[in-house]
Amino acid sequence: MDALIIEPATRQGIVPLIGMYGKTGSGKTFSALMLARGFVGPTGRIVLIDTENRRASIYADMIPGGFRVINLQPPFSPERYAEAHTMIEKDCDIGIIDSASHLWSGEHGILEAQEAELQRMAGDDYKRREACKMAAWIKPKARYNVWFQRVLRTKVPLIVCLRGQEKTHMLKKDGKNVVVTDEFSTPIFDGRFIFEMIANIETINLDGKPGCGVIRKWSHPDVLACLPKPGEQISQEHGAALAKWCAGKPTAAPAPAPDSPKPTPPPAKALKAELWDLTQPIHQSEPGDSKAAKQLAAGRLEQWLWDEGILADTESLAEIGAERMAEVLASAKEKMKI
Repeated sequence: MDALIIEPATRQGIVPLIGMYGKTGSGKTFSALMLARGFVGPTGRIVLIDTENRRASIYADMIPGGFRVINLQPPFSPERYAEAHTMIEKDCDIGIIDSASHLWSGEHGILEAQEAELQRMAGDDYKRREACKMAAWIKPKARYNVWFQRVLRTKVPLIVCLRGQEKTHMLKKDGKNVVVTDEFSTPIFDGRFIFEMIANIETINLDGKPGCGVIRKWSHPDVLACLPKPGEQISQEHGAALAKWCAGKPTAAPAPAPDSPKPTPPPAKALKAELWDLTQPIHQSEPGDSKAAKQLAAGRLEQWLWDEGILADTESLAEIGAERMAEVLASAKEKMKI
């Protein structure tokens, strides 16, 4: 046991823990590899724990300097993840877990362990299952916490990738219930985990370019300056800037990558106003500026968008975000021959 001492606080030697999540096809694996390469430089050793049946290896010839993998197959238990983590600490400069969601919801993961414990305690007795539901979490959570604490004290920088899932909710539209899908995803994992990250990044596919980063959490203003701006793809430059900051050196925001996508679209309200002016011939109402006349005109516009297939039957102009509104405006311009 080391002796306790008091010493000056310094940022040198920080070992970052970075979270990255996104929907399928959003580019999180490639983005994690590029961020890692930038962090450790051209000759740094990257090891990726691959739970996706070797799919990370499709990028073997696309990452400068290459990387190595640990192909982790079921069981996806905390003990197996901890074993793999011990391996990367012995022989790499930065590690990537792709993905940790299998530990939570995969074969022999935490959710499956909780269900097995609940079955052991209550069987198929519904009332008893309800009474034992919380108690059935004790043993699985204890096993999970061993891995959780292991990661918090990681000896090497670590990027933890998580699968993202879309969430839906019900809204009333014309007196009917409609299903609306959230614009962004939610990580499949323990909700507490993201609060331990130095940064948490959602990857999205923007304008056909995957790997654009949306920063969901950061622990220091200077960390945010190291990470991609809205609409910018994650690159080696961001990893290098983050490494410099962790070493205690002042950093400047990295220059945008040459092939970064267009900036994010204007606010939805401005796009809707442009759509309204564009489609005057479609929705122009009777003379007058009453509330009823405006509502009638808005209904005509939305009906035209549905009829032309620009809006899906389950969509409403009042509910869509800026990115989708930009798509609607572009389609309307094409229909109006502008």
